[in-house]
Amino acid sequence: MRFTHITKTLCFTGFLLFSVTTLAATLTETTWEYFTKTFPLTGDDQALTNALNILGKDHWELVDCSESRARLICIFKRPLEEE
Repeated sequence: MRFTHITKTLCFTGFLLFSVTTLAATLTETTWEYFTKTFPLTGDDQALTNALNILGKDHWELVDCSESRARLICIFKRPLEEE
């Protein structure tokens, strides 16, 4: 969703008569690409944090995680770039 602020101000001989600000929302349809990554749970939280930050810098957004057999299975998404 994209927001646009529109402000209109009317003045009469230097005096402010009124100012109206509207907030317009534009819905845009986003197509997502998904990525699944499995991390071993080694107890090294900093290594996991670093790995997640690297993915974040590449615009991957964490959607969900689940733990299974000493592994953390994570699902990420990001907007699909149109070609």
